[in-house]
Amino acid sequence: MMRYYQPKNTYRPPSNKGNLYYVRFSTSLGYFYKIGFTTANSVEKRFSYNSVDFLDIDKVLLFEYLDNAYDIEQQLHSCLSERALFKEFKNQNAVYPLFKNGQSELYLEDILGLDPEYTEEQRFQTFKNVKLAVEQNELVGILKLAASRTADRILSLSTLPFSVYFKKKKGIDTPQALLESLDRIIGDGQIQKRREDNGLTEQAYAILLNAGINLHNR
Repeated sequence: MMRYYQPKNTYRPPSNKGNLYYVRFSTSLGYFYKIGFTTANSVEKRFSYNSVDFLDIDKVLLFEYLDNAYDIEQQLHSCLSERALFKEFKNQNAVYPLFKNGQSELYLEDILGLDPEYTEEQRFQTFKNVKLAVEQNELVGILKLAASRTADRILSLSTLPFSVYFKKKKGIDTPQALLESLDRIIGDGQIQKRREDNGLTEQAYAILLNAGINLHNR
C-alpha cells in the first residue's frame, strides 16, 4: 500500500499550476536528487530566492509545465517517501544541502532513472559523507559507521534461517531465497533494493504518464 507523504511544512501554493522539476545537485557532500514544484520559469530562479543553492544545480533532468504540477509533485513524494534521505522536516540540519529550502525532498538515488551518469558507488560515497558530516572527528565517524554495519550483518546472519523460511512461504524457491538472504547480509540487500526501486520507479512513471509525461520515451 502506498504511504501518504505528509511533509511537516503545511504550505500550499495558491494554484496547482506551475512547473514540475527533477534536478541533480552537486555539493561538497556529493550528488543529491530533488523532485519539486515551482512557479518560477527555471530551477535556477527557484533556488536563487534568498539563497545561493542555485550554485549547486548540476543538471536539470526534468522541467515540465502542468496545470496540476503541485498535486503531481505531492503524489510523487507520497510514492517515493521511503527513499527520501531526510524524511522529517523537523530534522533539517544546516550542514546538509538545501537547509530550509527543500532539504526533506532530497534523494540519494536517481529515483526517476533519468541520470545516465548515476552509479551505486556515487550513492554510497554521498551516503558516507552525509553520515560523517555531523562528526567532529572523521576517524571516529568512520569507526561508528563500520561498527553499525558490522552489527547489522551479525544480526542478519543470526536470522538467516528465518529469512529463508519466510521467503519460501512467499513462493520463492530455496536457492533464490538463500541467495537473497545472503545478499541482505553481505551485499546490503541490493537484490531486494533493485526490485523495490524498480517497483517505485514504475509507480512514479505511472503518475507522470497520467499527467501526460511519458518517461519511457526519454
